[in-house]
Parts: sequence; C-alpha cells; structure tokens
Amino acid sequence: MRASYLCLALLLAACGHTTKRSPPMADQEPLDEQEQRGRIAFMKYCNTCHPQGEGGIGGTLNNKPFLPETAIKIKVRTGLGLDMPRFGEEDITPAELDDIVEYVSSIRANDPVADNPEKIKK
Repeated sequence: MRASYLCLALLLAACGHTTKRSPPMADQEPLDEQEQRGRIAFMKYCNTCHPQGEGGIGGTLNNKPFLPETAIKIKVRTGLGLDMPRFGEEDITPAELDDIVEYVSSIRANDPVADNPEKIKK
C-alpha cells in the first residue's frame, strides 16, 4: 500500500502542473450561448480534474497565458504530456470541444497578466 502512495506521489510530481489557485474573477462578462454550452460540457468532462478551472488533479486552466485553440484541442485529443487522459471524438464531440475551448477562453479572459504575458516583469 505504501508503494502505491509513493507511485502516486511520483506520478503527480512528474506531471509538472501547478495547483496554484488564481485570484477570484471579478466583473466577468455574461457567457454567450456557445460559452454556456461549453460550461455544461466542461462540467461534464473536465471539472472533476480542473474544478472551476482551478488546479485539482489536473492543472490550473484559468491563469495560463492564452493558448491557440488548436493547441488546446490537440492536448484534449491526445493527452499529450501524460498529465491528462486522451478524449477522442467518441468521448467529446467536435462541437462540444469547440464549446469547451470557448468557455475555457472566457474564464481566462479576466486575468490581465495571463492574457498579456509581455507585461510580466523579467
């Protein structure tokens, strides 16, 4: 049993994700229709590991610099990096994935540092 916990700890450490919580979002714009569908799909498929976009079993999503839509879709479809499972089209339809990407973009929209990485002091 102890070996199982050690393996789990090593696996989580190797994933390289942060469980850092981002500050609460203020003045968030209302979700449009696609973002609302994306929120529903996110809650169904993603929220268990990324609760409310925060770090949990999976990494934090709402404090990351903007990623191109294609990069997000490749990550979801392939599980690239071994830090998340692969979700094929039989798991999440292309339309649901489009909606999820829009929703994830909307929950990151209020982080001025994440959306403007050039403003980070070097």
